[in-house]
Amino acid sequence: MSTARPITIVKASVSIRVRVSLSLVRDRLGDFAANAGSAAAERIHDIVLKERLGYCPALDFFADHPGIEPGVIAAVEEAGLFVSDYVAKETRNHLWSAFSHIKIQRVQIMALTLPNVRPGRPEALTVLARHYTPTEINLILILSSLQRGPAVENQSRLIAQKVMWWLRDTFESVELKDTRLVDA
Repeated sequence: MSTARPITIVKASVSIRVRVSLSLVRDRLGDFAANAGSAAAERIHDIVLKERLGYCPALDFFADHPGIEPGVIAAVEEAGLFVSDYVAKETRNHLWSAFSHIKIQRVQIMALTLPNVRPGRPEALTVLARHYTPTEINLILILSSLQRGPAVENQSRLIAQKVMWWLRDTFESVELKDTRLVDA
């Protein structure tokens, strides 16, 4: 007599940061979009030093600033939207065979957030250019999978390993930020 093992649904929230290659942006959108982050960083760095700000603001702070052409900020935003759509699509395409349900809860374009850089540092311009180049995206995923048998210990770690495994060759880099089980 065989005992049937129950099927359970394991649901987790996974937060990751992915980076796509700059060549992808250049190939799909052209040189202007690929270089917009560096151009914005140079102008913003000059403005921050000239106005003696103690921090480097996010891009939207400079939307109406006369020292920056609106086209540069628009190029960063448009490239960021393309990259975020690309990342969401590729994430779904690569994880669909590992999970029974995939929901992208949040997509955040890192180039549009507040940069973590001090204006007076020697490496400030380089860090600012890397930040404003729209190649990094934060994702919060809600993933579900069916599992036969009782819940396994360290289930969130297994889900995180599965995500990293399935996305390992998809992007230039994938960084796991957080994984936690949620109620199914």
